[in-house]
Amino acid sequence: MTAVNYTDYALGTFIDKLKRSGLWDTSVVVIYGDHFGLHKRYHRPATVSKALGIPYHKHISTYNVPLIIHLPGQHEGKRIERTGGQIDILPTVANVMGIDLKQENFTTFGHDLANVDHNIVGSRYYMPAGSFFNDDIVFVAGKNGFEDGKAYDLRTLLPVQNVERYRPDFEFIQKRMGLSDRYVKRLPARPGVKLESQSKQEPAGAKAPPKAETKPGAKPGEKQAGDDGPAGPRAKPSPNGKAGKDGSKERIKQPAADHPAR
Repeated sequence: MTAVNYTDYALGTFIDKLKRSGLWDTSVVVIYGDHFGLHKRYHRPATVSKALGIPYHKHISTYNVPLIIHLPGQHEGKRIERTGGQIDILPTVANVMGIDLKQENFTTFGHDLANVDHNIVGSRYYMPAGSFFNDDIVFVAGKNGFEDGKAYDLRTLLPVQNVERYRPDFEFIQKRMGLSDRYVKRLPARPGVKLESQSKQEPAGAKAPPKAETKPGAKPGEKQAGDDGPAGPRAKPSPNGKAGKDGSKERIKQPAADHPAR
C-alpha cells in the first residue's frame, strides 16, 4: 500500500508540473506498468485477496498492469477493453501520433490496440512457452504444450473446461515466438553478449514454426497483424494514414553509428 501511495503521489506531482509548465495540453503522456508488483512465488493469492478484499488470481491478476494514454486537449477518457501487452504500446502510440509505420518501413510484432478487434499476447518468461492471453482467457501451456495446458476466464477467474476452440490461438502464438526468435538471432551481436537458443523453452510436442508468408496485395493493417485465419489478431485500417502536421513523421530515425544497436 505504501508503494501504491507513493506512485499516486509521484504521478500527481509529475502531472501538476506538466500543467504548470504548459506542456500538459501539448503532450502525449503514456503511463504503463512495467511488470507485476506482487510476485506469486512470495505472495499467496489467497492472502492478497483477503488483504485487499478482491478476487486475486495468480495468473490473471498478476499480469493485469495499467496502460493510460493522455492526448492533447483531451477532456474525457475512453476505456478500451482489449487485451494487450507492452509489445502493443509502440504501434498504438504511433497511430496516436499520426505515424504510418508501414510508410516508415517499420515492422512491429504488436498491434494498434485502438484498431484491432481480436488480440493475442504470448508469454514464456514467467509462464511456460506457448502460454498466452487473448480477449477471453489466459492459457497456461503444459509440459506437452496445448494438450495438457489449462485456461482460465479473464472475467470470472474460473477454469475453462473446453479449450479446444483456442488451439488456433496457441498455434498462432507459437508461430509468432518462432518469428521473434529468428529476428533476435539476426540482430548484430553486442560485445560480451551471448544469445542462448530458445528451443529449450518450447513445450514438448510443439512444432517448429513455419516460414512467414506475406500475401500479395495485402492491406497495411492485414500485413502488420498477420493473416492466420480466425486466430490471428484482426487489424482494422489505421485512421491516420499520414503523419501528423507537427512533423511527428520524422521522429523515427535510424540509430547513430555509435549506437549499441549498430
